[in-house]
Amino acid sequence: MSHRPTHTSSLIVFIDEMHSDYEVWYAKASRLTYRWYMAMQCAAILCGFFASVIVARTPHDEFHGLRKIVIVALPMLGGLAASAIVQFKLYDIWWLRGDGRVEFQRLITQERVLVAALKDDEEATAIHKALQEQAQEIEIQQIATFVGLLSRSYTVQYNEPSP
Repeated sequence: MSHRPTHTSSLIVFIDEMHSDYEVWYAKASRLTYRWYMAMQCAAILCGFFASVIVARTPHDEFHGLRKIVIVALPMLGGLAASAIVQFKLYDIWWLRGDGRVEFQRLITQERVLVAALKDDEEATAIHKALQEQAQEIEIQQIATFVGLLSRSYTVQYNEPSP
């Protein structure tokens, strides 16, 4: 019966926590953003389509009341949905979170392979440290890209005029 070093056990626990805390979070964030992106895309397309159908099927003298409100509201809602896609950069955030999931999945798989070949506590400690550093690099890249995506949309840029 082989005995695993204590550092190996803590490394295995850390890898499992990386999976449950990071990889799973990125997978959920990616799915949620994808759902919002598709919902806004469908709303933008369908609102315009249904407004056109209602206008085409409505006799000229019946453009009043609820029908008039619907004909005005549908394109407005479609425009808001399209604007939300652009302003909130839903496609870019969906892609970014998907990339984070893939990166953590790659990292966790790589580390599990290394754990299987461990020889001693020193090696486990070195792998644990490298894993923490790589996870931190992924997180730093994710937050920098996320903030970069939003800052271009939501902040006023001031450039000093050239002389």
